[in-house]
Amino acid sequence: MPRPVILTTLLLIFVLLSTATMANTGLETAQWAEDVDYLITNLPKVHKNLFFKLDQAQFTQMATALKTDLPSLSTDQILTRLAQLVAAVGDSHTSISLPIFSVYPLAFYVFADGIYLLQADPQYAAALHCRLTKVGDQEIDEVIAHLSTVIPHENQAQLSTMLPQYLVVPSILTGLAIIEDPAIAQFTFVDENKREFTLPVQAVDLGTGLNLMGKVTYQPFYLKHPDRIYWWEYLPEHQAVYVNYSSCRDIEGYPVRRFTAEILDLIDQNPVEKLIVDLRNNAGGNSGLLDPFINAVAKNEELNQPGKIYVIIGRRTFSSAILNALSFKNKTHAVLVGEPTGGKPNHYGEVKIFTLPNSGLRVSYSTKYFKNSAVDTDSLLPDLEAILSLADYEAGRDPAMDAILFTLPR
Repeated sequence: MPRPVILTTLLLIFVLLSTATMANTGLETAQWAEDVDYLITNLPKVHKNLFFKLDQAQFTQMATALKTDLPSLSTDQILTRLAQLVAAVGDSHTSISLPIFSVYPLAFYVFADGIYLLQADPQYAAALHCRLTKVGDQEIDEVIAHLSTVIPHENQAQLSTMLPQYLVVPSILTGLAIIEDPAIAQFTFVDENKREFTLPVQAVDLGTGLNLMGKVTYQPFYLKHPDRIYWWEYLPEHQAVYVNYSSCRDIEGYPVRRFTAEILDLIDQNPVEKLIVDLRNNAGGNSGLLDPFINAVAKNEELNQPGKIYVIIGRRTFSSAILNALSFKNKTHAVLVGEPTGGKPNHYGEVKIFTLPNSGLRVSYSTKYFKNSAVDTDSLLPDLEAILSLADYEAGRDPAMDAILFTLPR
């Protein structure tokens, strides 16, 4: 079976895993209670504005209820209740890292019409490209409702980004009472013929590695160099410069300033009718690294014209990458293409971390508020929507690039 194009991958689960090898979850009730007290005492002190959305009384009530329930809760239930407490704040940059040691070897993607399986261990190949309808005995809408309480998010795009990761974590599913046995879970699917079937899926120890396979073998252009966080290519047939910028951080020995200097030289030396900056997979970092490039593009009178600059955004565009997209929008004639971003234009950020004293769980929190737009929207919205469908995925189409190169006029 061929290896699939990676739109989402279980490797992303390591977003949640920073404390997996350090956490101590074999605690007594009194120790858990101390951790809860430490959390609710310190998080309001260090966060820029913890109660911007959640009422302080509700936060305290949730914590008190958790402490009361501790003697009757399993470790998985305690961890999910802690995650719910932090997620209730409503800040995507404020979260608690959960210790995760096993996953179900399935990788999902949230399309507009449902959640589909794109990658799996070969023994579950029958469910590839089928729509998920149940986990355990719960309908998928109910499952999503439960998972949304532990996922820090501020909009539907961020929830869609994170759902595939949480869907495959046994400890989270058991902690939320979606399933009973973490060793094996029942996943129910509907195939293209509307036939419903259920697969029992066994959890896999992350230490043993994962063997995920899929059906699609095409390599979309924007994933041409999956090992690079930024790269460029000149497309002579379109007189277009494509810039893939998937992380706002410097590569040692090849910093962003050198990378962008190469692009500016390329623009000076070649006919360029379109500049395409792809931020769809950029989750942030240091937004200032790209500012000199954006300013240079803005000052280029020949390039900075209507119909010449395009910025691709998507559900994984987050934090500093949103600031870069906004800078292009505000300083140039850029057209935003793609789907709504996972982060908000106006958001809390500049993350710092503290550790709970007994469990060692790491809590991330925001120390600044960034107001970048006069209008407070949940997502940065594209000027032109280009939403990937399962049919696009199967056919090897990239709706965003297709719209820019073949649909939009010069």
